[in-house]
Amino acid sequence: MKIYLAAVACLAMWSFSNIAVAQTQMEFKAFDAPPGVNKERIAAMAKAMDFDNWPDTKALFGIPRISKVLLKNPAAVTQVTKSCGKVSFGGTPWDDCHWSWRRLTERAEPAPDKFPSELRKRLLEALSEEQLKDRRFVEAHLKRSMERYQKAWRYRLEGQMDIEACQTPSGRAAKEFLLARLADNMMSTEALAAMYSTAKRPKELGTVGFYIQSRRGDDSQITFSRNNIFVTVRANGFFVGEALEVAKKIDNMIIHQPSLSFDERQE
Repeated sequence: MKIYLAAVACLAMWSFSNIAVAQTQMEFKAFDAPPGVNKERIAAMAKAMDFDNWPDTKALFGIPRISKVLLKNPAAVTQVTKSCGKVSFGGTPWDDCHWSWRRLTERAEPAPDKFPSELRKRLLEALSEEQLKDRRFVEAHLKRSMERYQKAWRYRLEGQMDIEACQTPSGRAAKEFLLARLADNMMSTEALAAMYSTAKRPKELGTVGFYIQSRRGDDSQITFSRNNIFVTVRANGFFVGEALEVAKKIDNMIIHQPSLSFDERQE
């Protein structure tokens, strides 16, 4: 889920105009710069966001056990997905986990028995000329598509919360990873740097953290690092009001677990 905050960025542009954009490339100290990373873009953001003054940390932690019980009303979640794997950054694989909590409610009104005209058009355009000549094939294709459409239409998505937690090898690596992730955005470098240079910095959240919200208040994103752990919490709709509180709970879980031992650091 990408949060588009052009309006907020425009309001913040005045402050960025007074910030000298770094012309040198970002120096990755914790690991080699990953392929495809625009180091000049990251350097500009680092300058605007005062990266060099972000706190240094030594203690190392693991990814905490995250579940929907962090929510005020866990029963509000009707669909849960979780996946864990590796994210390769700087040529080194790091443990990375994703959680998605969705609230789906069943519609009371009956499902439509006809496609919207644009959807029907796209379904037919997806077929080859040979397939379009076969009337039975087309009818079967539209029937299967209608069954999927009606099944999807039956449930309304009222809100979703997505969480990512990554265990990096050091506090410096987590901060660099955070900066690179924030830079991975379709907005211009100037607008993005301006937005995050004036973003909310919640107290008592992480080693460093940023909180942005859409102008309408229906989307929010909290990104922070706590020592070597990187975390992003994104929420919309029903769960938007709980994003910051959930982020703080995850942060509290990280700092109240034992630090990793020497052997655990090598795993």
